[in-house]
Amino acid sequence: MEAYTGSSPAVKSILNDVWIPESVEIIGKKFKLRIDKIGELIKIIGFVTLDLVSISKFTDIVEENLELSRSNAEDVAQEIDEYVFSKIRTKVREYNSKEKSEEINDDKSSLIGGLKNEAEDFDNKLDSNIQTNKKISVDPYREITD
Repeated sequence: MEAYTGSSPAVKSILNDVWIPESVEIIGKKFKLRIDKIGELIKIIGFVTLDLVSISKFTDIVEENLELSRSNAEDVAQEIDEYVFSKIRTKVREYNSKEKSEEINDDKSSLIGGLKNEAEDFDNKLDSNIQTNKKISVDPYREITD
């Protein structure tokens, strides 16, 4: 439970999505796994996603827990990697790039905020010059832009 609560929002979102169990069910049916073994496989995938189990030991754990031959365990692991883990990696990358772009947007908004503050300071100086009846010279050849 601690691993889940301490995980990134991307991992939490992925683990709460329904596509993992659906994908694993399809793969399980392809390899004629019983429903309890499909559930065990989903649990193992969750452990790997939460980094509680090393991905390098995935095939060994599948072989042992699902009681498969080595070649069947490798085939299942290959299918899971292709259809589940690759999608998890893609979703985490998308989330991280989205998070980075939001950080960049935050930086831009602070830049815009700074420019806005400078504009307000300029307006305040202009207002104070008008209120003190200071003469402001205007270049007659300059275009007025709004």
